[in-house]
Amino acid sequence: MKRLSIILAVVLAFALMLTGCDKAGSTEADGSTPVIKIGVIGLDEGAEVQDGAQELTGVAYANYVCPEVEINGKSCKIELTDDLSGAAAVISLRGSAETAEAVKNIGDTAVISPTCTENDFAKIGENCFTACFTDSFQAQTLSEFAKERLKAQVVCCLAEKGNDSSTKLCDAFMTEFKKDGGNVIYETINVGSSDYTTVVENAVKSGADVFFAPVSTEAGAALIEEAAKQKYEKPIISGTAWDSSLIAETAHGKQVEIFITAFYMEGQNLDFDEGYKAWLGSNEDMAKIVGGADIVSSAAMKGYDAYFAVIEAIKSANSDKAADIMKALGGISAQGVCSEIAFNANRTAKNTLAYMKKCDIEEGGWDFVRKHFTDPVQPEVTVESTSPAAETADTSGAKPAG
Repeated sequence: MKRLSIILAVVLAFALMLTGCDKAGSTEADGSTPVIKIGVIGLDEGAEVQDGAQELTGVAYANYVCPEVEINGKSCKIELTDDLSGAAAVISLRGSAETAEAVKNIGDTAVISPTCTENDFAKIGENCFTACFTDSFQAQTLSEFAKERLKAQVVCCLAEKGNDSSTKLCDAFMTEFKKDGGNVIYETINVGSSDYTTVVENAVKSGADVFFAPVSTEAGAALIEEAAKQKYEKPIISGTAWDSSLIAETAHGKQVEIFITAFYMEGQNLDFDEGYKAWLGSNEDMAKIVGGADIVSSAAMKGYDAYFAVIEAIKSANSDKAADIMKALGGISAQGVCSEIAFNANRTAKNTLAYMKKCDIEEGGWDFVRKHFTDPVQPEVTVESTSPAAETADTSGAKPAG
């Protein structure tokens, strides 16, 4: 029932978002209001419904904040659409394989992913960009955390067969963790499986120090239920897909220890947090996707930044032509919610920042643990603090250009 409600909320919210934006961005009767279309590759029923839906709210909120852009001194409306034909740029909420299939006939139109960490997303084509860190960086962050913070020497790794984002992150983590002598035990489970009894039993029998489970959000919820049932005592770690209210709600009140990577920590940009929450409060269907109007989704933040990356490229190109916007996108530099929006030569995010969070099983939600980041001029740095507010709060009011 939980899954069905999520699917229905996503489908309805996506339809309403596009319908509402079509009305706002339609050309006036006298033809005086130009329209620029930004295509949105949406969601189908599958393992990524919950995992990929949250950035949809960030894209919609960004369009609410910035519904138009100026070109050659003339204001143009921004229209979000699921029709990719004629789109000036495309935002994809799907993984590499699904995106590649969807965009194979769009030529020189830029395609940007807010949250796909798969290393090969930008390799789909010269027009593909990622606005987030990749699995290589995420795996490094998780592996370092497992070794240094959790003192792990052996990790039991679980991949979800049929879910590319799961298997690819699992492979990247195992490669990273094996460096300097770390050992891994590899397990798989099929997408859609609801029985994690044997999986948890095997993790217990393995004697591993940490259980790494980069499975989908709903699979993660089932795994947590089973781990609590079997009184599993070792830490469970996962990737950005678990930064979800569903995971936090499932773990609340259970004796499980869960750490995850995340794109964002609430409190990093107070203006964004407050504006996004207020907007969710007036958009019930969008609020359902993230689990409530008081929840700041880090995936939503990346959707917001991806939208503004496109806006900045349109401004830089001073054009509504797809080829011009694609060419300009690689050279933009704008302030995002959490960090600068810019791309390296491989068309992936230049500045990378990952947060480690711990599930608060007593109060619910997530607690800040530490952050890990690199940028073009600064060597790799890990920052850890017992005072989350001091480390993460940014009251400067910085907002993306727009």
